[in-house]
Amino acid sequence: MKRVIIKISLSTALISLILGVFPVHAKWGTRAYNELSGPEQPQSFLVNENVRMLWFQRKAYLSQARLTEAAAEMEKLLEQKDELSRSERREFAAALIMEGDLYFARGQIPRARVSYQTALELAPILPAAYYALARSYWQKGSRYPLMALKEFVRGSFLTFKDLKNLYIIIINSASLLWLTAVIAALLFVVSKLLKYQKSLRHDLSEYLSSRLSLTMANPLSWGILLLPIFLWLGVAWIMAYWLVLLWLYCQKSEKVLGVLSLIILILALPSGNLMVSLYSSVHSPYILSSLYSIEGEYNHINIENLRQVLSENPDDLDARFLLAHQYGKGKRLELAFEEYQKIINRQPSFAKAYTNVANIFFALGEYNLAIENYKKSIALRKEQVIPHYNMALAYAENLQFKYAQEAMEKARGIDLEFVDHHQEDPATARAIIEEELPQRTLWRRLFKGIFRPPTTSAATFSAGPSPTTFLGSSLVSPTTLLGLLSLAVIILLQLFWKEKRLARLCGNCGRPFCYRCKTSIENPAYCSQCQHIFVKQKGVSQEVKIKKSIEVQRHQFWEKLKNYLLTLVFPGMGHQYGQQPIAGFLILLVWLYGLILTFLLPRLIPITIQLPEPHWGLGRIVGLTICLLSYPLALGTLKKG
Repeated sequence: MKRVIIKISLSTALISLILGVFPVHAKWGTRAYNELSGPEQPQSFLVNENVRMLWFQRKAYLSQARLTEAAAEMEKLLEQKDELSRSERREFAAALIMEGDLYFARGQIPRARVSYQTALELAPILPAAYYALARSYWQKGSRYPLMALKEFVRGSFLTFKDLKNLYIIIINSASLLWLTAVIAALLFVVSKLLKYQKSLRHDLSEYLSSRLSLTMANPLSWGILLLPIFLWLGVAWIMAYWLVLLWLYCQKSEKVLGVLSLIILILALPSGNLMVSLYSSVHSPYILSSLYSIEGEYNHINIENLRQVLSENPDDLDARFLLAHQYGKGKRLELAFEEYQKIINRQPSFAKAYTNVANIFFALGEYNLAIENYKKSIALRKEQVIPHYNMALAYAENLQFKYAQEAMEKARGIDLEFVDHHQEDPATARAIIEEELPQRTLWRRLFKGIFRPPTTSAATFSAGPSPTTFLGSSLVSPTTLLGLLSLAVIILLQLFWKEKRLARLCGNCGRPFCYRCKTSIENPAYCSQCQHIFVKQKGVSQEVKIKKSIEVQRHQFWEKLKNYLLTLVFPGMGHQYGQQPIAGFLILLVWLYGLILTFLLPRLIPITIQLPEPHWGLGRIVGLTICLLSYPLALGTLKKG
């Protein structure tokens, strides 16, 4: 039974993580991937004329409600899906999803479901199709709630495979965890203040009373404790100040959490600036073009992003090369040739541009011009296999078989495995290979943009200071320096403070006492009054004993009430106030994560930027569920007394 419960818990946690780290929209993402899906009708991107005719014939049958004929046309169309490229199938599937949305809006759920299922046949890796199908199953009075959940989870897992979506999920998760950690550290310091402020004020009063009057000592002890509040200092200053003052009173586990809280304080501003930079980067054409280019597929949105980057920075030759490469994948050879020529004019040593120019001539049947440009690329990079391999194919197409064999032998000498891999596959044996920017270059562009603060123009996101300058400016901020100074102070206190006779609270009545208040031979856990009344029980009248017992009962009642109230307001804070600081800190982290997820969900970046703000959906339900489950966990593990 335990194993079954554990498996169910792990499955629930996994689904909660998936639903929690990215927003779930009210429409269940039926229009997700709109920015990748292109126009509603696929006539602008279908190269195959037969497929185009089948699509319009099917639309005509549907408009006449001739469903049987429309289904037959779709069957013919699906038989020819292998003639479409991956991006064309994806955009064609997106058109079917939009068609299904129209049926869904009219209440024609079965017809909508057929459109969504057909979209999945064309593009089985398109999450939007799974989301739409899930929505069609999730209807009031529906008999298929499990089917809806199954399709939704499948779409969610596929969402992780999209690099841009994964990037957004990471940003959302990091932002939630950063904010959760900062608030948890602050509440930890507050719990220590509530727990040890009596002992601290007692020591301050004892010290000040030896130099000032007792009437001045008590107010001054409060003044020292609340000094940063009176001076209107920031939260970070208050947090560091109290943690240093209370450090010597903390137990070992509390000191571990205190060091962790200071580390969070030190990293708060740098990580906060990084979060701001990451949020801004999602809308940056520079970042988006890098993400799409890493995926390597043809995407008209990527073309628009690259154009915007180049409009702001025409000297970005890598962006121009990526734009030309996108044009080439989209069969827009004239535009690709123009961009490659601009690269060569600006940087004649850009060998990859010559190779791809040669590939354009090859596609146009101009083999002599192709060979000439392959030779220019080889002159710049003699040990590159792709220009040699492509030139061998160009010679063969030009019926110059001797030169073709020589070029192929040179290619084999450079990279035999590469040549054999392409020659073994009949589909690629006679196909030229495009030069691409290395993946490390694309990732470098991505990280270069991530670590730069946003500028006035999203396209010029890369024009900020270097990552070293960005992190350096954050690390020398007052908040970070304050955290480092506080960390140094508590290390010095831990190493060199030898005084062990600090004030503590009586374990019975809660009164603070120090070594001046009692003799060293008495029980260190109790004040002198409790020692005489409850331990020695000598020379104490019954009236005094009853009065002290009432005081003890009142103290214990208020301590229990304080623990429960703290737990009800901030689950886990009661543990930190008591004797379970680590367990309380972990529970508080979980509760804060759910709370922040619930109330900040509309401010998280949607998976698809063009979608409206997320509404009250599964993401918020998950957040509320985490919050509510934290309460029985906190109350059930809270130690009594």
